[in-house]
Amino acid sequence: MTETKGSGLIAVHTANAKKEHVMVNIYLFIELLHTANAVTTVDTLKALEMQNCKFANVVVLSEEKIVAQLDCEDSSDGDRALLNKIAKVDGVVQTNIIAVVRPVKR
Repeated sequence: MTETKGSGLIAVHTANAKKEHVMVNIYLFIELLHTANAVTTVDTLKALEMQNCKFANVVVLSEEKIVAQLDCEDSSDGDRALLNKIAKVDGVVQTNIIAVVRPVKR
């Protein structure tokens, strides 16, 4: 890390300016059409090919409700997975984000 002084301001430069990817866990509450089969929908969700995201867990709560944990390399990957993949699954009426968590290493 180097500091550059000029015009009374201090700018800090890092040697490695690459964007750091921070993994996120996205917790979802998925509502289904009353005519959808929850078990089939879970299988479909688990089989989705999503870039930099995968389901860690998908559980049927009732015939019309599923909860899931989607792990992604970063939040923008999660955005794409939700909007381009999960929202288009047959039977899915609504997907609510319960929480987005950045795991903390201790």
